[in-house]
Amino acid sequence: ILDRVGGGDSFASGFIYATGYVLGMFAIGGRMVAGRRPATMFIAGWAALRGAALVPYVSGLFTLAAIVIGFGGAVMAVQRSRR
Repeated sequence: ILDRVGGGDSFASGFIYATGYVLGMFAIGGRMVAGRRPATMFIAGWAALRGAALVPYVSGLFTLAAIVIGFGGAVMAVQRSRR
């Protein structure tokens, strides 16, 4: 039944959204934290995005920005690794 309603597409979109959001958390947390431990970077990015989520309309903008930053970093990393 998922094929008939486009469930596969929405599942893929959800996966892409979540991946971009997590990569964005790492990127934002890496800018905030002096130490470069991955867990610290993730927690700092998560705290910043959750703090921004308390403001209703700003939440969507910060979420979109985090996804764009996350995927932008991933695309740049793939391009640099192919050189």
